[in-house]
Amino acid sequence: MDAAGNKGQKTITLEVMDVDQTPPTVTLTSNKKEAYVNRTIIFTVKATDNVGVAGTRLTIDGEEVELENGKYTHTFTATGQYEFIAYAWDESGNESSQNLIVTIVEDTVPPKVSVKHNGSKDNILVGDTLTFAVTANDNDVLDSTWLTVNGGNVGLANGKVDY
Repeated sequence: MDAAGNKGQKTITLEVMDVDQTPPTVTLTSNKKEAYVNRTIIFTVKATDNVGVAGTRLTIDGEEVELENGKYTHTFTATGQYEFIAYAWDESGNESSQNLIVTIVEDTVPPKVSVKHNGSKDNILVGDTLTFAVTANDNDVLDSTWLTVNGGNVGLANGKVDY
């Protein structure tokens, strides 16, 4: 009301919205949950929310690591169990997490090797050429295969060598 007694009125409409109390859903996956030392594991973090995800992060045993497009790649150099925790949060401050335990062990199983040649056991003569075939299998990754003759390494081509 002003000094002359005039009254003014203004009407405003307010929309009251519910407060977002729903935390995001976060998933943490890896291509392996157990691996050998010096092997690489890829971790993926994904999150969804009813309003929108504000951010995600990943920790290994409490130490934050950098996600690249929701992925993290790690090569383990020591045995043990490692705890990964993925976190996601929204603009309202709601947060959720998911953990994953990875076990790293030593590879103690030696490769299985087979060596065969095309000659007879009883009739190998000086000047004969033998073809050796070497095959090897491992429970993990086979790094290399070679043939040793009289203390020296002989190069293999596709697992075979003439000697």
